Amino acid sequence: MNRRARFVKSSLLALCAVALSTWGALAFDDAQPPIARLVDQLCETNAQTAAKDVVLTHLAGVTKKWRLPATRSRVRRALDEPWSGQALAKELRDALGAAVAKPKEPKLATLLAMVADWTDADATKGDDDELDAKLAALEAELDAAWKVVVDPQVVELALLTQLSALLDVAQRGVELALHDLEPDERTRWFAANANALATWKRFNEPKAEVPEAEQQDLSQVLALQLRVEPRALFATARVLARLSEPAVLDGLAARLSRTKRIPGSGAKVGASGDVLAVVGSTDSNRVLLGGPTKTTHGGNVALSIDLGGDDVYERAAVVDDPSVLVRIVLDLGGNDRYAQCAASIAGIALLVDRAGNDAYTSTRFAQAASSGGIAILADCVGADTYAAEDYAQGFGFQGVGLLLDGDGNDTHTAHAFAQGSTLGNGFGALIDGKGDDTYLADLAWPDSYGDSGPNVYHGASQGSAIGIRPATPGGIAALFDGAGKDRYQAGNFSQGGAYYFSFALMFDGGGDDENFGTRYSQGYGVHQAVGVRWDAGGNDAYHTRCAANLGASWDEGIGWFFEDAGNDVYDEQGGISVGGASNSGLAVFIDGGGDDAYRSGTGADTQGGNGDSSYYGEPSLGVFVDLGGGKDSYSRAGRQDGARVVDAGVGVFVDAKAKTIEEAIEKP
Repeated sequence: MNRRARFVKSSLLALCAVALSTWGALAFDDAQPPIARLVDQLCETNAQTAAKDVVLTHLAGVTKKWRLPATRSRVRRALDEPWSGQALAKELRDALGAAVAKPKEPKLATLLAMVADWTDADATKGDDDELDAKLAALEAELDAAWKVVVDPQVVELALLTQLSALLDVAQRGVELALHDLEPDERTRWFAANANALATWKRFNEPKAEVPEAEQQDLSQVLALQLRVEPRALFATARVLARLSEPAVLDGLAARLSRTKRIPGSGAKVGASGDVLAVVGSTDSNRVLLGGPTKTTHGGNVALSIDLGGDDVYERAAVVDDPSVLVRIVLDLGGNDRYAQCAASIAGIALLVDRAGNDAYTSTRFAQAASSGGIAILADCVGADTYAAEDYAQGFGFQGVGLLLDGDGNDTHTAHAFAQGSTLGNGFGALIDGKGDDTYLADLAWPDSYGDSGPNVYHGASQGSAIGIRPATPGGIAALFDGAGKDRYQAGNFSQGGAYYFSFALMFDGGGDDENFGTRYSQGYGVHQAVGVRWDAGGNDAYHTRCAANLGASWDEGIGWFFEDAGNDVYDEQGGISVGGASNSGLAVFIDGGGDDAYRSGTGADTQGGNGDSSYYGEPSLGVFVDLGGGKDSYSRAGRQDGARVVDAGVGVFVDAKAKTIEEAIEKP
């Protein structure tokens, strides 16, 4: 991926200036987790303390050395405090899980508050008194408009009118978020966004050489995204997100059910079928109410509320016009079909589908995809199908993309940069509650290296955070899936992996799962980034190809892999894997118990090993721990049940009968 540096010219360099299962066997505390104490003890016993300290000291100085001011604070912590990845993974896991703990009650406002915290949205608070005063006035106006909307005495057309008034305030809220952008800059951003994404795809093709002229749209979009005022954006989004609360939706359904039909309302906004009424004087405050039978929505209103029926949405909650910065869809029931949906450039897109077996079929940039704004798709219950091309299904292009699915056996299919993915310093997450789910992000984009083997493709999905070297740090990405028997497949750079000053998590809440990855997958950190792959238990199978998988690090990166329990199979081809570290990295692999088969590489950089040190001439730290005393098999010589091995450089291997790492620490 080094070729990416070739396109980041001076225009990008300027960017630098401007609750679920308990931890169980993997218990820890923030200050000094047990894994750190175990490694300390083993290195001291085997005269490797000095080498181990070199690695940790080197990593703790990475953010100071590179000095990228836009790096997220939690990414800094994950690097500055190399053992903190466990605590950060748990914090993010718990917050994401809470959002879908009750499938019919998505906690969107709470989730947005967490995302604002993780993206340092309040970092500039107090720096500009005039802006602070405008934000305070905005919040007061939003609160006043909201109180009228939820007043049970306001019904039917009067309620639609008050919802239109709320949209007016929300539009002004996003306008405040964009106050630093001139009208022509906004127009340029909206026009250039598609070309920017197409250009990035070309950069990921083997031996890519993209003309300078074709890079300008990408450079301009990246620069404009960073000028959005996040506090105004989040303040507005948190109020609008409350429209997803069950009590609010129940109230809307009851208070709108007797609305008298206004004949011909749908024609002027491209809607047909069971359209009851349309109110509002402008494109940015128009509200459509669909009835309990089938309605076809054209997507030309700011807010669509549909009371039921098997509906068709040609466009749903898509912000791609600088004059309409908020678009919302609230569908209260039915087996619905959505085409392009839940996508936002600069603004706020919100789609809530309350029930039904729904089909989402989109092209590029959809299904909770955002460029500098906020896009949310929340489907509460039902067996749903999500199919898109790329940049989709919880994708943040220096924005926030959140896809929540509460319950059901769901299918997610995409090409690349999807299913909890970020490009630049945004936040992207796919959060799925219960069900036997399938995830595919593969088979479309060519292998960016060109040498990873036959039938290998690029993925950058399923908990994948990608920064853009050398000027733009990455963000936060996550795929969270609750209990169920799931199948995951993704191309390179996927499944709990991070690249260039970013943090990523892929968490599975339990079940007998199948995992298919290729190059860089399943818990890797590369080029100053931290990735975590965590499975809460089950008899799981992990299949990977090429190299750098299952707790792997490269070039000042940190890779974590946790498997809480189960009889697992690790079928990995290549090196830098299963607790393998290279070039001043830290890699940690922990299996909490079971009869496991480790069919990974046989080199020194696997199964608690360290490899290449050519970048900095210093050691790396690879850690492997298998707990529970099961009957395990290993492909690397010298690795076996009951062994404790510490190799120079530093590689730590532990196969222990102890059920917890605390128990594995030998008493003096």
